[in-house]
Amino acid sequence: MLLLFRLLSNLFGSRGGATEPAVSPAANGQLALLGHQVRFDLLTLMRNPRARFFTIVFPLLFLVIFSSVFGKGHTVVDGHHITLTRYYTPGIMAQAVMAAAYANLVIMVTTLRENGILKRRRATPVPAWMLIASQALATVVISIAMATIMLVVARLAYGIGYPVSSLVAIYLIVALGTLSLGCVAYAVAGLLKNADVAQPFVQISMLPLFFISGIYLPTDGMPKALRIIGEIFPPEHIANTLHLASVNTSFASSVSLVDVAVLVGWALAAVAFALRRFSWLPS
Repeated sequence: MLLLFRLLSNLFGSRGGATEPAVSPAANGQLALLGHQVRFDLLTLMRNPRARFFTIVFPLLFLVIFSSVFGKGHTVVDGHHITLTRYYTPGIMAQAVMAAAYANLVIMVTTLRENGILKRRRATPVPAWMLIASQALATVVISIAMATIMLVVARLAYGIGYPVSSLVAIYLIVALGTLSLGCVAYAVAGLLKNADVAQPFVQISMLPLFFISGIYLPTDGMPKALRIIGEIFPPEHIANTLHLASVNTSFASSVSLVDVAVLVGWALAAVAFALRRFSWLPS
């Protein structure tokens, strides 16, 4: 898995040969500089043991455990009767997106800010938008890589496959969900004044949503009040479209426009909030 992430990071830049003179990425234009930043952020994330565990190992463990314990049960998604193993594959994939795009970013951005690293990075000639865009692109790459790993495991271990149109819908919602939750992460990081409270806050805000957003449990049998609360937040809409893609064979029936609209709405609202509250300086 780490080899896959290392190969992906190399797509955005190279170390250069020892005999070649070093050339600044900025000398090759904005796109080259952005690629260099994305590669740097990918390497930073890959070298973070906590991020690796919660983004890679943790979701795979949950997929194996849930499928082994409850996989023989059945549920209904969009009128299709499916095994719980098929249900858990997109559900745990949504959990992986939350871990990569929300949990990791909130904790990392808060810690970097309070340690003064964001202030030093902001003092470099690299534009602020590029620092944020590179972090967003790196997170999207990791989310897509993790989704790919889970799809391969589901295929090899449980015989669960998807048509091409469904795979396109899955990767689309994974990318959109990652960007939406990434925006929310920056907004939340702007509220947290201490790096010590970042991880507890992330756990408190994520764990209830795992249970009421269709990630661990189908929402059909839940009380109406819990379903309404779950539908307010992005994870419900990421999981819902992933579930639709897991049972339908056409792109149109695999993507909910309502889910897309909610994710875009959360992203825009979070960006507007972050523009007012986010700071590059320690509290």
